[in-house]
Amino acid sequence: MEQDGCFHAVEEEPMCNEDSNMLDVNENVFQDLVVRQFLEWPSLTAQWLPDVTRPEGEEYSLHRLILGTDTSEDHQNYLMIANVQIPDENHRCHDIYCDQNSDNWKVEIQTKINHEGEVNKACYMPQNPSIIATQTCFGDVLVFDCTKQPSEPEPSGICSPQLTLKGHEQEGYGLSWNPNQYGYLVSASDDTAICLWDINSMSANTGVLRPIATFTEHALFVNDVEWHPVYQNMFGSVSNDETLMIWDTRIYDTVHIIQAHTDEINCLAFNPYRVYSGHRICG
Repeated sequence: MEQDGCFHAVEEEPMCNEDSNMLDVNENVFQDLVVRQFLEWPSLTAQWLPDVTRPEGEEYSLHRLILGTDTSEDHQNYLMIANVQIPDENHRCHDIYCDQNSDNWKVEIQTKINHEGEVNKACYMPQNPSIIATQTCFGDVLVFDCTKQPSEPEPSGICSPQLTLKGHEQEGYGLSWNPNQYGYLVSASDDTAICLWDINSMSANTGVLRPIATFTEHALFVNDVEWHPVYQNMFGSVSNDETLMIWDTRIYDTVHIIQAHTDEINCLAFNPYRVYSGHRICG
């Protein structure tokens, strides 16, 4: 299935038989549509961009997807944006899976931006989706303005982000833009720290930004962070130390520390329909 870190459809061996058959039989029970696409390299991250276009006279809508590469050491890594054609509901195949080469199932990489090392995570700023932050394998957080990047990646492989955020000592996978406060970003790392950034505070022409606050309450790797969907001063974090922590940036401290699991916690998400209120967590 994997050769030199690269995935090739022609080389993939069939999914194993009984499990694969069970998946195929039950797919239509829990999925309306499945598009299976093989990438040249694995992607550790994926996020839909918010824009959707519906080309006139076509039987599909066009969506965009943020991806990133995880290559071997001697290959260039990229932050990527793919165009994904999703067939209109009344033009979808009746089969559970359709030929991935069908015109109705196109997934095409449209933008490739040179990236230093693999892309652990990438996410767009809600207030300006052209601005994308990435987590690197060496600790820095990179911020790209896609409107200021070349249409084709530089052959030299040089990575040229608009901003480099320096505050972590190890790689990380937690990254979240504040949906209610422009330019505010939190990142989490294997160094057990959480960094709070304000890209509006960037000093002219340096290209390098330091965190406005660093939180070190967790005892082990911090695996994920997420801003609250309503309250702009509140975010959550989870860690290998088995805790969920709720933070308030007005006091730069935790307001809740919860022993949430009996093992490592990989990620968290706030319920968008029931929100944190007062001194309790709802939902």
